[in-house]
Amino acid sequence: MIQTATTSNFSAPGKLVLIGEYAVTQGLPALSLAIDRRARVSRKPTTDKAHCLLTSLEPEIRYEFEQYNGSIRWHKTPPDAIARFTELLPWPDTGTHAPGTQLNLNTDQFYLPDSDQKLGLGSSASLMLTATTALGGNFALARQLHHEFQGQAGSGVDIATSYHGGLICFQQHQVNPLQLPTNFFWQAVWTGQSAKTSHFLQAFASWIKGHPTHWQTQCESAAILIAAAITACTNDDGLGLLANMRAYAEWMRELGGLINAHIYTPEHEFLRELALASGAVWKPSGAGGGDIGIVCAHSRQKLEQICQTITDSGYTILNLHPDIDGLK
Repeated sequence: MIQTATTSNFSAPGKLVLIGEYAVTQGLPALSLAIDRRARVSRKPTTDKAHCLLTSLEPEIRYEFEQYNGSIRWHKTPPDAIARFTELLPWPDTGTHAPGTQLNLNTDQFYLPDSDQKLGLGSSASLMLTATTALGGNFALARQLHHEFQGQAGSGVDIATSYHGGLICFQQHQVNPLQLPTNFFWQAVWTGQSAKTSHFLQAFASWIKGHPTHWQTQCESAAILIAAAITACTNDDGLGLLANMRAYAEWMRELGGLINAHIYTPEHEFLRELALASGAVWKPSGAGGGDIGIVCAHSRQKLEQICQTITDSGYTILNLHPDIDGLK
C-alpha cells in the first residue's frame, strides 16, 4: 500500500498458469507465475456520506450509492457486472455525518492498448484482491468474494498468485514459492480473441461427472507431468520444465476433444505448429479457447527467433515479465 494524506493506493499482479490447468480444480497442483500487469485501486474519502465507485473503463461515470445493514442502495443502477462486483465488497455502512469512501478501479494493463479486448491475465482476481484490501478486508475474504463472483467456480490459483507474487506451486490453497529455471525462456502471445473461462470449466466438470473412470486415467497422467515440472523448477532444469509443459499442452489438447470444448482454437493449432517447427513449446495458459498462450524455449536466441516468426504471422507478443511482488 502507498498512502498520501488522503489517498491510499493498492495494486496486485495478474498471472499466467504454466502447468496444471483444469487439474488444479480437482485438487492437483499447478505452477502459476505473477506477471507485471497490475490492477490498481485508490481509496479516498468522498465529500458527502455516499460511497462512490469509478472505473478506468468509464472514468467519467461516478457510480454513487449508500449502504445500510449490508445492503446497497444505488443512486443510479450500474451495469450488472459492476453492480455484482461492488455489492460483494466489504463497504462500511453509510454514516449520518461521516464521509463516504471512493474507490477508483484501474485495470487498463489487462487490455490490449487502445482496445476493449481483455487479455485473460486474471484481472478479476487481482482487482477483487486490491479492492477488498482497500476496504480493510484480508486475503481470506478476498478469496471468498472472488469465488462467489466467479459463480463458485475455479480453484483460487489466480488470486493466490496475485497475493504472493513470483512463481508459486499452488494446491488446494496451499502455496510454495519456486524459481523459474535459469535456462527457461518464455513469452506470452495474444491469440486474437477473448474466451469465457466459465464455459470451459462447466464443460470439464460435466464431463468428469459423466466419465469418472476416464477422468481418473487422465488425472493420473496429469499428476505425473505436473509433479515432474515442479521437480524441474526445484532442480533448475529448464529442459525438464519445457518437456513437461509440452506434454501437458498435448494433454490439454486431448482433453478438449473429450469434453467437447475447443481448448485449442485454430489459432492455438497454428501457433502450436509454428512452435513445433522451430523446436519451441506452445501451450495455452489458462482454460484455452483463445486468450493467452505461452511460447517457451531453452535459449534466449531460440525464443527471439520464434517470437519473430509469430509476429510475422500477425500475432501480438505481449512482452510480459515476472513480477516478484504480490499485493502491495
